[in-house]
Amino acid sequence: MIGKLESGELELDRSSEVAFIASLLKAFDVPFSSQLLVYSTTSLQLRLTSPRNPRAIYFIEDLYIGYIPSGRIEIVSINPSLGAIFYIFDIPCPGAGPADLSFDRSGRCMNCHVDTQIREVPGLNISSVVPGSRGGSMDSFRSDLSGHQIPLGDRFGGWHVTGEHHLDQHPGNLIGNFVDGDLVTEPVPPGERFDFARFPAKTSDILAHLLLEHQVGFLNRVIEVSYRARAYAFSRGAGELTPVQEAELDRVAEELVKYLLFSGEAALRQGGSTGMLPRSMPSCRSGLWADPCATYSCAPECLPAAAAT
Repeated sequence: MIGKLESGELELDRSSEVAFIASLLKAFDVPFSSQLLVYSTTSLQLRLTSPRNPRAIYFIEDLYIGYIPSGRIEIVSINPSLGAIFYIFDIPCPGAGPADLSFDRSGRCMNCHVDTQIREVPGLNISSVVPGSRGGSMDSFRSDLSGHQIPLGDRFGGWHVTGEHHLDQHPGNLIGNFVDGDLVTEPVPPGERFDFARFPAKTSDILAHLLLEHQVGFLNRVIEVSYRARAYAFSRGAGELTPVQEAELDRVAEELVKYLLFSGEAALRQGGSTGMLPRSMPSCRSGLWADPCATYSCAPECLPAAAAT
């Protein structure tokens, strides 16, 4: 697909930034309703990101696209063997030729996407912070591996959240500053400081948030199992794994299996959540998905034989 875009074989709408990202999403079959808006300065394009100019994330099972007005477009592709692969490119100017796209592999993304929070394998990271009114982060809420076990009250910080969710309290839709040593927050309602017309959708929906959290948790765990199994197999050559290696591989594999079965999933309040379910995503249940296996089609091909057994 990237080759077709770079060659101009697949033409996109270059009449405006929002028209371009909309046509790019359609080309990759990524639903507009997966849109999530983040305004914390916790990404590569932090100088452009603010409550007045949030960054949008769009996703399907194995592809993630980031877009910020007046910035660059980021694409993360999930490879069964390599994990997350990062690309970045400029939004073409209106009237630019069809072959003016050039995708670059972004090594800088690895500074955050291979850290200890992702257990030092190339995966995905979801932060939750209280952004300062002038940038930076005043507080953070999570340091654990992403996934559905994260308490709902510790999610969404620095993100806009739309839709009905029945949550008493969460750090989304807020900014903060320290006053006399105390953190004082104020609301930043979605669309109040920016124009939704700059984005393909007018949502940053609670259901898309829940889907992303669960999906990223799965991907990071399966990537870790794959990397550990292949690294141990390579280190031993034709020999058998050491007892320490077997124990570690059993540990991460067991964690993955428990995750597949939704063990430890943070419970929603009675009444659940309502919102716009991203197209092509599995149907929802009171927690997340009616069929937990529906999103795991890549699991068998991601895992080496030592881990799959």
